[in-house]
Amino acid sequence: MKNKKITFLILTLSFLVSLLITSCDVKNPVDGLELRVKTLARTTVVSVSIYDAATENLIKPDQVEVTFQGKDGDKIITLSNEQITRATTTTGILNFAVSDNTIPTPNSPVEITAVVTAPDYISSSVQIFITSPGASSHSIQLANVYNTPEGVESEEESKSGVVDEGGNVTEKVTFYSLEDTTNAKATITIPEGTVLKDKDGNPLTGDIQTRVSYFDPMDEESLNSFPGGFSVNTGVERGSFVTAGFVAIDMTVGGTEVEQFGSEVTVQIAIPKDLLNPETGQPLAPNDIVPLWSYDEKTGEWKKEGEVIVPESSGLAKVINGESYYRVSTKINHLSYWNLDWFQDACVEGITINITGGCYPYLQIKAKRVSDGVYFYSGWIDGNDRIVQLYYAPRNVPVIAELWDVSVYPSVRIAEMQIDDLCGADVNFPITQSNGMVEVTATATAVCHNSDGTVKSRFYPNNYPLYVRHPNNLNWNYIGQIIEGQISTCLELGINYTFGTYIDGALLEYNYTVTQTNIEMEFSDLEYPEEMRDFCN
Repeated sequence: MKNKKITFLILTLSFLVSLLITSCDVKNPVDGLELRVKTLARTTVVSVSIYDAATENLIKPDQVEVTFQGKDGDKIITLSNEQITRATTTTGILNFAVSDNTIPTPNSPVEITAVVTAPDYISSSVQIFITSPGASSHSIQLANVYNTPEGVESEEESKSGVVDEGGNVTEKVTFYSLEDTTNAKATITIPEGTVLKDKDGNPLTGDIQTRVSYFDPMDEESLNSFPGGFSVNTGVERGSFVTAGFVAIDMTVGGTEVEQFGSEVTVQIAIPKDLLNPETGQPLAPNDIVPLWSYDEKTGEWKKEGEVIVPESSGLAKVINGESYYRVSTKINHLSYWNLDWFQDACVEGITINITGGCYPYLQIKAKRVSDGVYFYSGWIDGNDRIVQLYYAPRNVPVIAELWDVSVYPSVRIAEMQIDDLCGADVNFPITQSNGMVEVTATATAVCHNSDGTVKSRFYPNNYPLYVRHPNNLNWNYIGQIIEGQISTCLELGINYTFGTYIDGALLEYNYTVTQTNIEMEFSDLEYPEEMRDFCN
């Protein structure tokens, strides 16, 4: 829910795709050659980084797929101006653009739901709000089912011989979120006689394979990978969630996805006993009511399905791995992701947080509620673009905001402050801690050659996204967008950085040792494969 008006500059790879560029003439003071600015002709560019919630590294499975949904999901194009409804990446980084005919403004923002799926990861989505042309960066964390983050448990089990030829379950079966079933925090129980159906209502036969995944509502890593996030789109209204627990259930019969049941099945979810009820301001108590929601992993939308009642402590309160939980139970007739949440009113446009002081190339901002100390928001800040604009923030909820330096590993908290109302007055968030970095400004020039090796032309790259990677860091960090061949960001002198750009899935890297605060770099078409040299035309 953060839109960032990127003013950063870039230094490399802008010469990948000649079909995307326009030119304007600038006098070249060197060699009497005409120096041009070659521009990626996109008005609004979006960068999405996709992280593993447990390792905090960019995920790199065989393929990550992003589907564009929401109000403006039909207005997405590639950087080469091809309309798309979905895109893939193998790097964990995806760049795309908004149709050039769509100009976002604060009164008419572009709203996109990016639904992300990847092999061995639990599907999730991120709400993207854009209020001005330029570049914006966003991120999402996914939970890997085989290496779950703290607070997430996920178990897959297969059962054979329990479905007859008519699709009827011949005996009661239960699937658990943990192999140690006595400590499992989520279950689904299918009674005998239930018919398992596909999306069209056809009965299914074969082996049942089910994965049950549980997300603890009080653990930070679990909450960071919470599918859909806490900015909520119900299809009717938008608001904010305070969660009491979440369970993702994926089931196939004979290799086909189950989406409907011929009769109701039972889902049981654990809720920590000391969880704070936002409606009462007190710890959860017997007879408290918690709304039940289903999540459509294909559209990223939530739908209210009813309510659950917290049982009496003497009845269903259990101790699981030394912690006390209530077990709430509900009946469902279709398969989805299921969530226990209180829906809160939210302001469409929240406060602006202006980060001041310090020199950091990349920061993470987190927010946790003062009332219960539970984290519910995480966003990213590029070093020189210090403005964080919140959207659909909960009203009248005091929070502790934290800033973390993620240019180092492990990340370090460098500042915190209390904000009493995310829908109130804008705030300045100062950083007083120093990290030894300095602001570095670089100028990049691309050189084109004739067939005889003489210099044909020079140009400044413009309007391309740039990433940087420290030699001690596995991750790329997004630091901005090229503006007429220049980049300004915070770096450490004496370090050999790797700079890179992704254009429609293609990556170009360049290593450079930064030795002073003003540097000049020259890139030659002779350094790149033949298929990339047409940028010189």
